[in-house]
Amino acid sequence: MRLVVVNGRKLQITRLELLQVLRHRYLVGFILAVYCLVLLMKPFSGFFTLTVMTATLLFSTGALVFAVSQFGGMFLIDRLGRRVFTAPLMVFTAIVTATSVVLLGDALDAGQPTSSDLIVLYLFHVCVFVGGELVFVTFLLTPVLTDLGLKPDIVDQGRDPSLATAAENAPALATPPEAKPQAVAPTPSVPARAPRSAEKLILLGAPINPDDLWAMQAQEHYVGIETGPGQRQLLRGRISDAETVLPEGLGLRVHRSHWVAARAIADLKQGRDQWVLTLRCGTEVPVARARRRETRAWVDRILNS
Repeated sequence: MRLVVVNGRKLQITRLELLQVLRHRYLVGFILAVYCLVLLMKPFSGFFTLTVMTATLLFSTGALVFAVSQFGGMFLIDRLGRRVFTAPLMVFTAIVTATSVVLLGDALDAGQPTSSDLIVLYLFHVCVFVGGELVFVTFLLTPVLTDLGLKPDIVDQGRDPSLATAAENAPALATPPEAKPQAVAPTPSVPARAPRSAEKLILLGAPINPDDLWAMQAQEHYVGIETGPGQRQLLRGRISDAETVLPEGLGLRVHRSHWVAARAIADLKQGRDQWVLTLRCGTEVPVARARRRETRAWVDRILNS
């Protein structure tokens, strides 16, 4: 998912990672705080007779419509292959939310707002919603991403959306926050392969030299491509499609979501519950239980040659 948030910051993030952000305690707490602020400001009390039941229905409806309009709209726009600009989407959400509250208030016969009342109400919603998002993305978004171990900042390269790529700090194959790169003892050289070729493969629409490829990671509708320490990009497609164009013997699919090149292997950690491949850059890649025997034989062949 490609996002351009209200302060102009560009993010490349998968839907799964976005759902992690939406469930984060900072965002949930911030939304609740804004909700309480709106309750205290009582934007409907000037023209609606608010009993406890009426107020509960109005605010609950507004919160539900906000969630469906904003987050449902983000996923729908992404499904259509478009970049999500959150500022106009937030304005749309504010208008839809205010309209739903007015219609519900009219259905409950709580009162009849005048034209000036409606203008003030819509302006209030737009200012609070857009201002709230501006505060969040400016002050809280970075701590949320850091806490989740995500690095989705991208540089807009103006490429076709289907071939969108991320810069070095894209989330693909990012080292978990607790896993710091560590010095790895020198390992025997990898068995000699065919001489290095300047010819590049077209991997999911992007030219990649197979001798530079370190690892690949599937992320929903995208594949993270690592071509060296700190050199990562995100391509739209499936990891199985990318694997089919690679030369035989270049690497191994060690997990449903992970492919690793032989030249990148530094070590294989065999834990009781989990096996992990350590790459030369310090990145750790999980090994699927069903692929452990094949992976161990492959790694032994590489490190002992």
